[in-house]
Amino acid sequence: MLNIKATTVLAYLESGVPATIYKSLYPLIISFLDRSSGGLISVSVLVALWATSRGVNALKLAFNEAYGVEESENAIVARIISFFLTLIFICLMVIIILLFSFGQTVLDYLTPIFRLPSELGSIFGTFKWPITLMGLFFIISLIYYFLPNAKLHLHLIIPGAIIATLGWIILAQGFSIYVRYFAKSVLSYGTIGTFIVLLFWLNYSGWVIMIGAIFNASLEQYFYKGIQVKKIKIKEYIRKKVDEG
Repeated sequence: MLNIKATTVLAYLESGVPATIYKSLYPLIISFLDRSSGGLISVSVLVALWATSRGVNALKLAFNEAYGVEESENAIVARIISFFLTLIFICLMVIIILLFSFGQTVLDYLTPIFRLPSELGSIFGTFKWPITLMGLFFIISLIYYFLPNAKLHLHLIIPGAIIATLGWIILAQGFSIYVRYFAKSVLSYGTIGTFIVLLFWLNYSGWVIMIGAIFNASLEQYFYKGIQVKKIKIKEYIRKKVDEG
């Protein structure tokens, strides 16, 4: 719908996921962005967003467990919140991709007008890794701050976010070694084997995210001698009005 080229998305995907997973996702991305119909994409996006929100909700529950707090919303409200958080995270990823894509186009347009050095274009093209790292760090930081039902301090979110970001990149680059020496036989089963390897990677990615969350929870407990449940302003406002009445 945003007319983003598949090659632009694939540049980031190749940096953020293992090579084995990338080979499986490559034809799917090409087919989805370059050859799919708009109506089918609209339906697929809604179904995918709702399914992805289940994963976000599972992360939310796991973070609450790490911080030792309970969920204050009912199941329906929690699921709706997870759905909108999923939308926000995806929009942030799209913004990062758009800035990188159109930034190159704008730079190519301005170079002859302002007589900028021609090397700037190639230098900008090398920023794929820094932008990928910064984008991952920013999104993971938001996840760590907004998902737990705990009152957190922003400066104590950063260490875990750094650990998770670096861990994700290391996992993405080192996962091929794991597949080559330990899970190579699984790939011989074709599509089913590829799906199993994908589940392996998702499982390990979950470990990386949870390690960062547990580290943040430990810092919060150590420096502030306890973790408080996050106060929901809407609930507090309603309760205040009821008490006043």
